[in-house]
Amino acid sequence: MNTNLVDILKVNPDLKIKLEVDSRDMMRFGLDMMEAGRIDAEKKAKTVEGFMTPEQVQELVQVSPSTLRRWRVSKILSPVWVAGLRRYRKQDVLALVTEDTNAADTDK
Repeated sequence: MNTNLVDILKVNPDLKIKLEVDSRDMMRFGLDMMEAGRIDAEKKAKTVEGFMTPEQVQELVQVSPSTLRRWRVSKILSPVWVAGLRRYRKQDVLALVTEDTNAADTDK
């Protein structure tokens, strides 16, 4: 029987079973678990990422480089310097977007 152990455990996480596995099965299981952990860590890193590049901010908020520069000069959105690179705190960018959305809602 050629059933993937990871798939069995995903479908039945509380299943109590006795298995007979050979070393290849155990190696495959370990590698599958490591890969699943890597993928999960990458997903979490993308959602928890603390800083954004100017280009990422421009894309998210749909503004031009000159608008982002005006926001920086007028301190609407202030960058921080990380290893000599200009970055924006993700929470600040999201707060700005949320603030704009809330302001638009109150105009109605």
